[in-house]
Amino acid sequence: MAESAHAALCVPRAHAIFAGHFPGMPLVPGVMLLEWALHEAARALAIEPRELRIRESKFLAPLRPDERAELFLTISSPRASFRICRGTELLASGVLDRT
Repeated sequence: MAESAHAALCVPRAHAIFAGHFPGMPLVPGVMLLEWALHEAARALAIEPRELRIRESKFLAPLRPDERAELFLTISSPRASFRICRGTELLASGVLDRT
């Protein structure tokens, strides 16, 4: 039976990640979104993030500083699928597998 988990993220404009990503038009790097998904999935599975691998991921729209994003996880051990949304807009999705 699949379980679900939910978390929210808002990266403040002052965060160091925006120093070079991209000047004048900052956006949250995709790797930061993937790391967030990995950490939340690991927490839900009660394992370490290093025990998961990214099976697939797709980025559809950018996340800007100070925007709220929500992570929705569907966990069916040993796999977790994720969706990252801003309101009703899908920003990214993917699948994580246990190594």
